[in-house]
Amino acid sequence: MQDFESNNVFVVVLSKQTPKGCQISWRDIVTNHCMYFHPVGGGYPPKPVNYLGFRFDGRLQFICHADRWEVVEQIGNRIPGFRFKFSRPHYLYTLGPKILPFKEVRNGRIVMANRVYAAIDLLLTCSTISEAGQLTRKRQKSLNV
Repeated sequence: MQDFESNNVFVVVLSKQTPKGCQISWRDIVTNHCMYFHPVGGGYPPKPVNYLGFRFDGRLQFICHADRWEVVEQIGNRIPGFRFKFSRPHYLYTLGPKILPFKEVRNGRIVMANRVYAAIDLLLTCSTISEAGQLTRKRQKSLNV
């Protein structure tokens, strides 16, 4: 029996906005520094994920394997130009090489900054991220996971 979640991609939107007090944008953290972070639990994954997908400009841009992760209270000087204070623990991921979709995968019916879980095979073969998320949930139900 395989772990159903091992092939899931946690898909997030990357803003080009720069947080207050920082010199780099949310998008720069991923694209230039190959890192990503999110709070532990509370609407975010309660345990670290294997794959992260990044969307902006209305479509999936790329997927990365999470090569390493750790729980941090603060980023410190790990990401140059980023000085943001956390109020709770975060997972800090070091990202592997980009996996580029071979075709355009649009957002579909994703509202604003909503995050989506989708199986990697469905994410890379469906027309939209939202469709991949729906089919992933359907697959999950059929497997009683």
